[in-house]
Amino acid sequence: VSNNIDIVSRRSSDNGKTWSDYIVIFQGSEDGGAGCKYWNGYGDGAVASFSNGTVIATAIHGFGLSGGTSAAASDVVWKVSRDNGKSWSSEYTMDQSLFGGLRGNISPGNICVANEGYIKGKALVGLRTSTSPNKDSNSSASHQRIYCLTYDPDENKWTQVKISSNDYLENTSNYLDEVQFVQVAKDQYILSARSDASGNRLFYRLTFTSATDATATMISQSGMNLANPCNGDLIKYAAKGGTYILHTVPKDMVYGSNNCRTNLSAYYTELSTSGNLKWTRSLNLFDPFDNTDGGAAKTGIGAMDEAAQYS
Repeated sequence: VSNNIDIVSRRSSDNGKTWSDYIVIFQGSEDGGAGCKYWNGYGDGAVASFSNGTVIATAIHGFGLSGGTSAAASDVVWKVSRDNGKSWSSEYTMDQSLFGGLRGNISPGNICVANEGYIKGKALVGLRTSTSPNKDSNSSASHQRIYCLTYDPDENKWTQVKISSNDYLENTSNYLDEVQFVQVAKDQYILSARSDASGNRLFYRLTFTSATDATATMISQSGMNLANPCNGDLIKYAAKGGTYILHTVPKDMVYGSNNCRTNLSAYYTELSTSGNLKWTRSLNLFDPFDNTDGGAAKTGIGAMDEAAQYS
């Protein structure tokens, strides 16, 4: 993000058959100083859409996730569209106190919007932080953190969610990185976090007890074990055979000592509000130059009818 990087979007009004020309949401520049390290770019774009036509786009802007108190700021920014993404507001900058005065970003991808419960109609994000203080901040951390925040589209406002009376979620044994949520019950969500744990992702059940308070319980998983899987998306999928959680995970291509994320795997598990997660890989998209075996054998969900619903 210290480079001259833009974030753009394209729109479709016919269920993806055709797409508009690109629209620049965040415009990078070379105004930060001499050398690309100091340029003002944007990265890790995320988007949420609401039933009233409001869309928000978030990004990290500025110096990046490392640096001291004298380095340029790492800002979390967002813009709002009130016409389904045709036009965008001016840029807003999140108050650093919402994520502890550290350097961090909202995980890129599709942002979860609650359809019922305490936070109905609001977006739920996980903002991961590094251990580095932000500009002019005295904060410090020994482990990466996940700050859970909700966004109210009517008030254009972010609110911090306390996790078991703490301001953030932290794991002292394994790092927590980019996270995604999927709603599985009225006030319950599955949180999936990139990590260095076995299987390379950690999972939690996040249960809201009010609009600003929740508990987080770690749950074990089986069946998902890929080399350094990066951030993926979660959706809820209703098919003839039942309701499932689908999880896409970018996979590393390992060639000698070099890793590059060139593949995408999709996993599914039956939706449940208790117990562990038992993943089955249903799809693996390979880079043609990948010489790895791709993991366990593929198994499909079964007949996916045209009436299946995603959420």
